[in-house]
Amino acid sequence: VYAVVYLPAAVQRRLTAGARARVVGTVGGVPFRGGALPAGGGRQYLLLSKKFLKAAGLAVGRKAAVCVRLDDPDAVELVPEFERAL
Repeated sequence: VYAVVYLPAAVQRRLTAGARARVVGTVGGVPFRGGALPAGGGRQYLLLSKKFLKAAGLAVGRKAAVCVRLDDPDAVELVPEFERAL
């Protein structure tokens, strides 16, 4: 089971206006990394898994705050030990 969250037009314009885009942010306060997918007609949506919904304490039909921004494809998260070694 998946939930679909359609993005408002103002958010879509700041992403890639209808094209697929990698995004990062939060849904219901829980970190999210995924894709803003094209839905046709210039609309975009996020696809949230049942596992994600459970972790966020959400259910289909419930409202949640969503905050997304474009993901930096070149960003790399380092474990602290590796970062100190650099």
